[in-house]
Amino acid sequence: MTAVLCTSVERGLFDGEWPRPSHGLYPRAVRGLAAALEVPLIDLTGFTSWLHEHLGVDGSAALFTASDNTHVHEHGVELVAAFVARSLRAILGWDAEAE
Repeated sequence: MTAVLCTSVERGLFDGEWPRPSHGLYPRAVRGLAAALEVPLIDLTGFTSWLHEHLGVDGSAALFTASDNTHVHEHGVELVAAFVARSLRAILGWDAEAE
């Protein structure tokens, strides 16, 4: 079994056209813990920050439920889950082509 740490999925909050970090020092603390424990890290904060920047305000809004910018909708879940699956394959050394 391999322990893996993940940072938080970033909320879909923006300052103008730029995504606004919303988790304070928590992602940095998780990155530091992963380094200290020498365990793999899946940086969901980094990935979803990039995703929000790439999609922009309107595109990013489509990832979340209508009631807030925190809980991802089905499409957002699919994108995050696909990133986690690809990351786990890389961490475990699985050849994605072989599956």
